[in-house]
Amino acid sequence: MPEEAALNWKQRGDECIRQEQYDEALQCYQNAINLDPDFVAAWNNIGYSLSKLGRKEEANKIRDKINEIKYKEKISNDVEQSPKIEEVKPEEKTSDDSDRVALTSTESKPDQTKPKLEHRLQNGIDTVTKKSLGVLGSLGGAVGSISGTLKAGSRKISYFTLLRNHEIHVKNLIISEMKLHDLRKICVYYNIGAPSDIRTNSRGYRYRVRLTYDDWARHVFKNLELTKLREYARANYKLPSKIIEIEKEYKRERIQKYPEYEQDNGTLSYRTDGENVLLHELTNKINEYQPIKPFRNEELYHTNLYTYLCEKIPGEIGFEVQRGSSRPDIVVGDIAIEIKGPTDNQGLITIADKINRYSQHFEHIIVVLFEVQSLERFYNEWFEGIMRQYGDLVTIIRK
Repeated sequence: MPEEAALNWKQRGDECIRQEQYDEALQCYQNAINLDPDFVAAWNNIGYSLSKLGRKEEANKIRDKINEIKYKEKISNDVEQSPKIEEVKPEEKTSDDSDRVALTSTESKPDQTKPKLEHRLQNGIDTVTKKSLGVLGSLGGAVGSISGTLKAGSRKISYFTLLRNHEIHVKNLIISEMKLHDLRKICVYYNIGAPSDIRTNSRGYRYRVRLTYDDWARHVFKNLELTKLREYARANYKLPSKIIEIEKEYKRERIQKYPEYEQDNGTLSYRTDGENVLLHELTNKINEYQPIKPFRNEELYHTNLYTYLCEKIPGEIGFEVQRGSSRPDIVVGDIAIEIKGPTDNQGLITIADKINRYSQHFEHIIVVLFEVQSLERFYNEWFEGIMRQYGDLVTIIRK
């Protein structure tokens, strides 16, 4: 069967990646998608191989293809859990074809003959597939209701991801218009305090630094929501017309893509629960994830979790995204994901330094620990120290 052959080629490509033979892996994944064009895992690994070969632009284009097939596969896989869904091609079938699928071999009417199990399964598959492609009409039944709920949830996460990206960009634009004394004044105006001048090195020792413009800018970005930041900028002539036009363009984009969540009311307001929705969904999906087997190489945990999240979370997901001196393993929106596995004592100690660097560029950090091999007492002390120092900034997930 084509699916089995495609899976075999994908597994060959995975083996090539383990040996860092990215050209050979690329060819294997290409063979896999030739057999199964909607094989998301193979597409993801093509993008990963291209990025490892330094072909960043080509790797970015792979994301367009993944987003194109992601919604079609997501609902079908979640509701039916059957690979047969991928073989249904409703665009090649007319309404007459659908009617013939629904009849028995004698073409008796549905109300005269009780549908067989295969007949009911095929109708369910057709219904889910049509729903995922946006076909209008009454689908009815439990399958239609479940698929509608899943699709709505997926669109909501996509909307909030887009909304959060827009908010981040606009906040950065407004802050870039301010000088150092403006940033200090806005901290006093809204009583959000000053940035901390305490840092922690990889050995857990604390030391003081001299605060810079970037420190104050990051502090304002983290502690002030966009509505207040825009209000202050407008009152102090720090909101140029070009930023207002960018906000309007962003709102038009959201209205066009997600009219059920973004109202065309002429305002530029931003919702504030987008980050919580995305963080909650990410945490749930990572908690549900189980690797296919224990790995000795940490990079394999990165690749497998990245592939899994690409299939489960809509929107742009980055692999080893560079921001300043930080380079998290996975980036989703403004959330950095750091992965350790197998995790020994030294691996736990280095996490504090990474959190310090990531927190300068990301709103939240998720640390995923596979196969913790330290003593339980040491781990508990480390965990309590991390949560005491960073609090709501960090989520620790132990697998």
